[in-house]
Amino acid sequence: MVEAGGNDVVAMRMVCRQRDCGPVSERVPNTLALPAATTPDPSYDGWLSVIDRHEGVGYDFWRARRESGDTISYQFAKVWKLDGPGFSKPVAEEPERAAGARGSGLPLFAGVIGPAELRAGEINHALAISVPGLARGVYVQPASVTDGVGSPDSLPAGARIRLKSAALKSRPKGDSRASEEAILVALRRYGAIVVDRASVPTLYAAAGTPADLLQENELKWLDLSDFEVVRLPELLKDPPPNQVSEEGLATTVSAPVGGGGGG
Repeated sequence: MVEAGGNDVVAMRMVCRQRDCGPVSERVPNTLALPAATTPDPSYDGWLSVIDRHEGVGYDFWRARRESGDTISYQFAKVWKLDGPGFSKPVAEEPERAAGARGSGLPLFAGVIGPAELRAGEINHALAISVPGLARGVYVQPASVTDGVGSPDSLPAGARIRLKSAALKSRPKGDSRASEEAILVALRRYGAIVVDRASVPTLYAAAGTPADLLQENELKWLDLSDFEVVRLPELLKDPPPNQVSEEGLATTVSAPVGGGGGG
């Protein structure tokens, strides 16, 4: 995650590597003023999230990579208004914009643990979480699509889960840092929104977060059984029933190429 503008930035060329790179009505600028060291990590889907407070938007990129010189290429991009709702309408209502850089269609920057929050010892929002065995073919809002491959009866994308109070009582003995306490309180007070699938339950922080604030396996003693599901909204289908024929997906339907979304 990086901020556009400010000090120590360069004019970075943003180049799409394929013809269809996201919603046609929301094109990413050909140039963004980004920190000179901006280098997406391809081992994590090449995620790059750019916050442009001057323009009031955030840009999510999927399969982004630093090319030679001051160029970043990508395969999918989506623009978010920072004063907007923070999620898209279901794929049945708005198929062009439902997909995103995450499998749920939700923003990359939503629910991320920030360094300033860890230093302050307080997180006042729900976190983003990815889980194994995400349900296939169904999701709930605020997700707008799903890339789930698990049983349809499994936890769906968009679900909110909350840490049980009993889990806090069973935590390992010993000193705990203020940052760990802040995460646990947020998981109990606000919960976490399921945004994607992963091999192990995963929370998210910006790359480069100092190790004295956050470490890998920070909460390895927690298990998914330590969480409870907050009552689910209506289950939605991906792909929508009206887009499926007896032979499979209707030929008249087109979905964005790229991004983690789309069933």
